Amino acid sequence: PRLVPPVPEQLSPAALILLAVGLAFYLALGLRAFRTWRLTRRTADLMVVAGIVWLATALAAALTLGPWDLGWWLGHGLEVAGIAQVTAGCEITHCSSNCDQLR
Repeated sequence: PRLVPPVPEQLSPAALILLAVGLAFYLALGLRAFRTWRLTRRTADLMVVAGIVWLATALAAALTLGPWDLGWWLGHGLEVAGIAQVTAGCEITHCSSNCDQLR
């Protein structure tokens, strides 16, 4: 437990730097996923884009709100939903292109 650093205080300089880095990561990832959706127009790719937006929103809630704020808890719900959404979108895409090989 001592090897894992603590979560920074809400709105502290460390939290804001971490938020900026995390949002830049999600922006780059989201733009890449959006370009993929624009090329394919598959619903599964759009699911991935939506999941990434939810994860970015959850990151902002986690680093700017306190644990007793409703938004902080809703952010955790968005985090779980975002992970599930990205996973489902990737699985649908993977299965649609590879399931024929399994038969």
